Amino acid sequence: MINEPLLRKTLDVIRSEHQFHVQGSWITLSNEVIESPEFKAASEGKGPRLVVTPGVCGTAACFAGWAVHLAGWEIAVERGGMALAVPPPGDIPSFGRLGQRHTVEGAATHLLGLDYSDAEDLFNGSNSLCEIEDLVDDLIKQSV
Repeated sequence: MINEPLLRKTLDVIRSEHQFHVQGSWITLSNEVIESPEFKAASEGKGPRLVVTPGVCGTAACFAGWAVHLAGWEIAVERGGMALAVPPPGDIPSFGRLGQRHTVEGAATHLLGLDYSDAEDLFNGSNSLCEIEDLVDDLIKQSV
């Protein structure tokens, strides 16, 4: 079932915070973050994962990344710079297995209540804001 409130909230945020919306990447880190010792340690597997927040320190995200963040999940950078979605402490997702690591795409697909085809269309890295608006409108209309 489509999560209309999260779809609308995510769209509202990327409209108002467009400077922190980069559709072509799950998460886009600023040079400030990339050059930090914490990022280096996390990406080399020598330290804890680094939690990053869209809209903070120049960090940007795509629609899926924003949806994950707005749903209360964290986006963490781990070994090799891979971005993963981490549920809030004590939250057991209704999908996957307990303790399973989630991709941003996979978590956003489930949190938004999308099927894989709709997720692929909405998360397409070449979508413009106008295309995203149309896709969200269509998803909401289909769910009624």
